[in-house]
Amino acid sequence: MGTAGVQPRDTRAEPDGDTDVAALFRLTEARLPALIPPGHAGETAILFEAARSALLGRGKRARPILSMLACAHVGGRAQDALDYGCAVEIVHAASLVLDDLPCMDDATLRRGATALHLAHGEDAAVLVSIALLNQA
Repeated sequence: MGTAGVQPRDTRAEPDGDTDVAALFRLTEARLPALIPPGHAGETAILFEAARSALLGRGKRARPILSMLACAHVGGRAQDALDYGCAVEIVHAASLVLDDLPCMDDATLRRGATALHLAHGEDAAVLVSIALLNQA
């Protein structure tokens, strides 16, 4: 039995809720704040707020979106990869905090806002980066 005349099945994802980039962006934007909740009190409150600002500043969210698109492309549900993609985004945010330090790029701005080490100090920036990595 030959395969002449048999067309390969198109397995590319069709635009729908699982592959609509704008919808995946909104899903990511809704999930990230829950991973570092506000409302901490005491001496660590400033670190949590700095971590939230490092993570929740404007960004393209390419890592979570690509993770979800890849999951959908291989037959899974995009949402099943949301937390994985958010973890990768958290690691990326931590790397940006470290990259902005004076011993690296000495950046003054990140995502349109004052770099974290300038807003909160270098010591806080290092602690925030470590906290983000632990959260991921």
